[in-house]
Amino acid sequence: MRLVECLRGAARDAVESKLMLPNAAPLIMKVLEKLFGKPSQLIRQLIEKVQKMEAPKPEKLNDLVTFGLEVQNLCDHLRLNHMNNHFNNPVLLEDLLGKLPATRQLEWSRFQEKYEKPNLKEFGAFMEKLVDEVCAVTVYVPPKVDHRRTSKGSYSPLHTNAAEPESTSVPTGLKVSGIECLVCAIPGHGVRHCERFKRIGVKERLETPSKMQLCSTCLNRHESKPCRSRFTCRVAGCNDRHNTLLHDEPRSKGAVS
Repeated sequence: MRLVECLRGAARDAVESKLMLPNAAPLIMKVLEKLFGKPSQLIRQLIEKVQKMEAPKPEKLNDLVTFGLEVQNLCDHLRLNHMNNHFNNPVLLEDLLGKLPATRQLEWSRFQEKYEKPNLKEFGAFMEKLVDEVCAVTVYVPPKVDHRRTSKGSYSPLHTNAAEPESTSVPTGLKVSGIECLVCAIPGHGVRHCERFKRIGVKERLETPSKMQLCSTCLNRHESKPCRSRFTCRVAGCNDRHNTLLHDEPRSKGAVS
């Protein structure tokens, strides 16, 4: 089980007794969510992560996209967890705005004029606009992630073909290798294996790929690169090129690309 291989430290200790049980994955994820997946804890870590990012240099459009995607990721998680009060944090907005080059700050000044009280939500929309503009004139290359040596001396790859973001902030005691889920932010699984994503309604699941810039086939983020996944919908009679979790029964075949 890939989940078992990813568990380290306090996280593994917390679920050690459940590792040998049949169909243990849901039980393990429930314990991990209870101990390490509290929304407030995850949001705090996402805020710290984006605050610690280096300021994008004016000539580095790639860095601007990376920063913009992290801002959008934070805003998406705030919406998904119904923590809209964080949008009205003027100190956080000032910190993030201060990372932008002077010319981009002037663009924000013009952008925010149409809002009565612009906040982090509008700043996320502004960064989405910048990302779209940059991607229209250049090909985004995700930051390279080096293989890192584990405590046992073996190398653990932290980069996948799907270009998932590097997890630079991990819940206390949760030492894992691999990816960090873009929906629940718990390391060790992708969106298509996320129990929280599976529990939400079909309508919200269908909206998630566009909100979080995910591929509707593999549910990963690989930007403009073609999807290498061979997945097709497993619902009987469908077989369309979308993830099974995005199958909407009332819709006609092929409604979800």
